[in-house]
Amino acid sequence: MRIGFDGSCLSNRRGFGRFSRLLLDSLASRQGKHQLVVVIDRPSEPAVTIPEGCDRVVVDVGEAPSAAASAQGRRRIGDMLAMGRAVASAGLDLMYFPATYTFFPVWNVPRLVVTMHAPWLWPIRTWSFRPAEAASPGCSRNTPQRAWPTGS
Repeated sequence: MRIGFDGSCLSNRRGFGRFSRLLLDSLASRQGKHQLVVVIDRPSEPAVTIPEGCDRVVVDVGEAPSAAASAQGRRRIGDMLAMGRAVASAGLDLMYFPATYTFFPVWNVPRLVVTMHAPWLWPIRTWSFRPAEAASPGCSRNTPQRAWPTGS
């Protein structure tokens, strides 16, 4: 499987950036048949170390998403579309976003995974997915049928 990894937040030293770097390092260190492709904006690339074994796609944008997504900035539609075009032409089977704030529109990729960091929701409510076969006998075994809260 050819897996795309959004590298736009790797240059952040803390928070989402730390999470993303640790996850990418862990995934890259695993020997296997999957190929990791880090999609990164050109302004962020010099500040980032991409692990050996990962392919990279460097995209020309006007401003690094980590700066544009700040309180003082704004993300430009042209930059987000440039990232989307690069992903669409990379031949990926899955695109992974380690954070929502660097998300950009994706097409021509059959699977998409976005991590949502929402610590304020955890103590209030958590959600579990029940396998479809438990909900109705005719559904696919691996398809989540319903979600229900498991915490209070």
